[in-house]
Amino acid sequence: IVELSVSAFHPDEAKLIADTIVTLSDDMVNRVSEQARGETLRFSEAEVLQARNRLEDVRIRIAQYRRLNGELDPEQSAFSIGQIIGLLEGEISSARAEIASLRSYLDERSPQVIALGARIQALQTQLQEEKLRLAGNSKDDTYATLLDEYERLRMEEQFAFSSYSSLQAANELAR
Repeated sequence: IVELSVSAFHPDEAKLIADTIVTLSDDMVNRVSEQARGETLRFSEAEVLQARNRLEDVRIRIAQYRRLNGELDPEQSAFSIGQIIGLLEGEISSARAEIASLRSYLDERSPQVIALGARIQALQTQLQEEKLRLAGNSKDDTYATLLDEYERLRMEEQFAFSSYSSLQAANELAR
């Protein structure tokens, strides 16, 4: 609250001067307030634009990553390989039980035992290949490596989206 005291030769002139000072003060406060609001809004809009650009950039990098690696969803592919590994392990277990049963009444050189032994070997080879494909023994060309980068990009996308949404909501409030 501001207290204003005006002296003049006539009371009407003092009132006119006081009213003029109050009007000019109100106008100045409104202009400063509007200018600050405008600057805040411009800053907020710039922040929203920058956040949208970050979000678009990370989404472009995800699309490039998918094209480069030939994977639409590395997480789903790795999950599928895990399921294949589980199925192969189940088949190997069943085949081992079956060969144990055959050996109880057939000779080790019988065609059925030999064929089942070859099948078990083939399944074990395929199992090892799938495990190497999933986890590998080097940092190149494994799903573990693909997933690390993909998850980093997805986390960056989620953060960019969250930031963009928050800034957009704040910008709406600033209006």
